[in-house]
Amino acid sequence: MKMNVSKKTVISLFFIFLMVGSTVTYSLLQSIRQPENKEVKLPTTNVVDYELTEEQEKLLIEDGKVVLKFLYSKVCEGCLQKKNVLDSVAADNAFSSQVMIEEILSSRPDLPMLTVVSYRGQKTLTNYTNDDLLDALCELMVQPPIGCAVRKI
Repeated sequence: MKMNVSKKTVISLFFIFLMVGSTVTYSLLQSIRQPENKEVKLPTTNVVDYELTEEQEKLLIEDGKVVLKFLYSKVCEGCLQKKNVLDSVAADNAFSSQVMIEEILSSRPDLPMLTVVSYRGQKTLTNYTNDDLLDALCELMVQPPIGCAVRKI
C-alpha cells in the first residue's frame, strides 16, 4: 500500500511540475518577445498613386470605407478618361468621405481594371462604364448616398 501512495505522489508532483514549468516558460517567452509597436499611418488624401499596405487597406475597410484599386497603363486607350472619372468620384461630396482610391500604373495587358473592396464584399470591373462604377459603389458602400436610392427608381 505504501508503494501505491508513493506512485500517486510521484504522478501528482509530475503534474505540478508540468503546470509550474509551462507558466514559467510562457512568462520567459513573453518577456523575450519584442512587442509589435507598429502604428498604421493612413494617407491624408483619398486618392493615392501607390498601392496601400495590407494593414492600411484592412483599417480603411474596418472604418467603413470603400477601397478602389485602379490599375492602368500609359498605352491604354480610355484609361485616362476612367482615371479622371475616379478623380471626380473622389472629389464628389457624396462619395469623398467613404472612398479611398489607389491609382496604380502597371504594365499588365488586361487594363484598365478596377477592384472595389468594402466591408460588404468585393467586385472586379473590366471594360466598365460609369454606370457600372456607380452601381458597384452603391452596392458596396456601407452608407450609400441618397443618389444611390434615386438611381433605382
